[in-house]
Amino acid sequence: MTTTFDETRVRRVQPGVSGGGQFAVQSRPETAVSLAALSPQVRELVEADLARSGTPASPSAFERAQAAHTAAVERHAAARAELDRSGDLLAHAEERHENAHDTYRDAERALEAADKTLREAAAAQYAETAVADQVEVPGWGTFDRIEEPEQLPAQFDALRVQVGRGLTEQEAQHLAGLVGYGWATTGGEPLPTPEQDTPNSIVLYADSTKTRSLAQVDMFVDDLAALVADGSPVRKTDRMGAGTKGTRLVEGLGGLGQVHLFVRGPERTPAESSDTLQL
Repeated sequence: MTTTFDETRVRRVQPGVSGGGQFAVQSRPETAVSLAALSPQVRELVEADLARSGTPASPSAFERAQAAHTAAVERHAAARAELDRSGDLLAHAEERHENAHDTYRDAERALEAADKTLREAAAAQYAETAVADQVEVPGWGTFDRIEEPEQLPAQFDALRVQVGRGLTEQEAQHLAGLVGYGWATTGGEPLPTPEQDTPNSIVLYADSTKTRSLAQVDMFVDDLAALVADGSPVRKTDRMGAGTKGTRLVEGLGGLGQVHLFVRGPERTPAESSDTLQL
C-alpha cells in the first residue's frame, strides 16, 4: 500500500518547534525568554545567541529588577545620609550633655560653699548671744533655763530648746523630732508641732505630769544634747524590718553648737528681773 502526502497542506514552521511536532498544519509562536535570573556574563552570551536566532529577550522582568535595585540603592543612600545626620546630632547632644553636667557640678559646689558660708554666718551671729537664765516668749510666757536635772520644777507644761546657730524650717522640724524622741522615753505624750520662736530656738507643749516618773525626765535632761548631736540609738537588729539593723530612727543634727533646755512652770508669769531676755 502506497501512502501519498499533499505537500500543499503541510507547512514547516521555522524557527522553533511547532505545537504539533516537526510538521503541523497550524504553527504556534515560541514563548518569550526572560533572562533576569542569569548572571550578566551569561545573559550577554544568551542575548547574542537569541539575537542571531531571531528570538528577542523579554525586557520586562530585567527592567523591573533593575528599577527595584535602583530604588534600593537610592533608599540605602538616603538612609546612610540620615544615619550620618543622626550621628552628628548625637555627638552634639552628648557634648551638650557633658557641658550641662559640668555646669551642674560647678553649681553644686557653689551651693555647698554658699550653704557653708550661711551656716558659719548664722553660727557667728548667735555665738555671742547671751543665754539668759530666763526667756520671755510672746504668747507663751516665761521659760527657765535648766542646766541640771535638780533645777527642774515639780511640774512644767512646755519646753524651749535653743541652739548655737540659726535653723532652717526643715532643721527646726528635725530638731523637734529629736526632742520628741527623747521625750517619748519619759513615757510622756507625743509632742505637738513646734513653734520656732527665734531663728535658733523652738518651743513645744510638754506636760510633765503625763510622764512615768521624774527620774525619766532627769535622764531626758542629761541626754538631750547628745541626742540632738548624734540622733537616736543605732538599731542592733532587723526587728523593725529588713535592713534596719545599723540604722537610726532619727538621725542626729550636728553642728548646732551648744544645746540649751528651758521649761515653763505652771502659771509662770513673765519675770521682771534684768536677767529675763525679752524676745
